Amino acid sequence: MDVFGTAFIPGIQWFQLLIHSTEPVIDLGEHFIKQTQRNRGIILSSNGQLPLIIPLRKSDSRTVGSMEISYSEDWQTKGLRAIRSSYMNSPYYEHYQEGFEELFCRKEPLLHEYNKYLLDWIIQQLDMPVQLNYSMEYVEKGFSNDYRLLVSNEILQKEYKQVFSHKMGFVPGLSVIDLLFNKGPESLPYLQ
Repeated sequence: MDVFGTAFIPGIQWFQLLIHSTEPVIDLGEHFIKQTQRNRGIILSSNGQLPLIIPLRKSDSRTVGSMEISYSEDWQTKGLRAIRSSYMNSPYYEHYQEGFEELFCRKEPLLHEYNKYLLDWIIQQLDMPVQLNYSMEYVEKGFSNDYRLLVSNEILQKEYKQVFSHKMGFVPGLSVIDLLFNKGPESLPYLQ
């Protein structure tokens, strides 16, 4: 069993590990850890790396499965503007735009539900032969692969052409949507 934390438009390295997993489980019973991929994704803007953050409601419960999204500010419109600005000139954004934007603007009460819809869509677009399982109970340590504390750039990445490569060279550690919008159907072989 390989255990992952839920992730909002996770990094390429998350998917590189996922594609080689035989039994991936997303642990929703774990304690929520701030400033992680659980509610953050990183895209590449014309000014460099740009974090996209889902604001969360304050809660007494601190498990990932109970974290509620806050819609008191319009983070989705702001995030979508940043994504459009960053990727509208990428080779494949227009191809994925409608489906992605529809899911990005979806309103879900719980963080893990919102992440699940985006993850399922990304997996489908990548044509990955992966079936995610979810556990509402904390998954104890003692198995071979625990990726819940995965940090960006832990895995070396091959370079690929990014929208702003001409300006800043290759930037690793970005969300998988950077790969998808830049490489399209060539994304799956890249991950393998």
